[in-house]
Amino acid sequence: METRILWWNIHDYPFYKEIFYTFFIISVCFFIYGFYLKIKNWSRGKKVNGFKDFSSRIKNMLQKSLSFKGWSEKSNRGNAERALVGLSHALVFYGFFVLWIGTEILTVQDKIPIFFYHGKFYKIYSLCMDISG
Repeated sequence: METRILWWNIHDYPFYKEIFYTFFIISVCFFIYGFYLKIKNWSRGKKVNGFKDFSSRIKNMLQKSLSFKGWSEKSNRGNAERALVGLSHALVFYGFFVLWIGTEILTVQDKIPIFFYHGKFYKIYSLCMDISG
C-alpha cells in the first residue's frame, strides 16, 4: 500500500524530535530577527493614520493581494506581460497556500492514533502537493 514514513525516516536516531524542534526554534529566532530589522526599517518612515478610510484600505488589500489585480499597472510592459506577472505571482502564492494546508494534514496525521495517510488518500494528497510544489 502506498504511503510515506513521517519524520523523514529519522526514527532510528535518538532524540530525533528534540533535534527537529531545536532546529525549528533556531529558524524561528532567525525569522524574528529578520522581522525586527523590517520593523526597524519601517519605523524610519513618516507616521500615517492607518484607520482613516479603513474599509477602502481593506478592500484594496484583498483586491491586490488575493486576486493580484493591479500588478505592474505602471510599468511599460504590454498587457500580456502584465497578465503573466500577476499569474506567476498568483501561482506561487496559492501553491504555497496548498503546501501549507498539506503540512497541516501531515501534522494532524502525526498527532492522532488513526493512520489515514495511505492508499487513495495518499495518492491524491501526494499529487496535489507535487502539483503545488
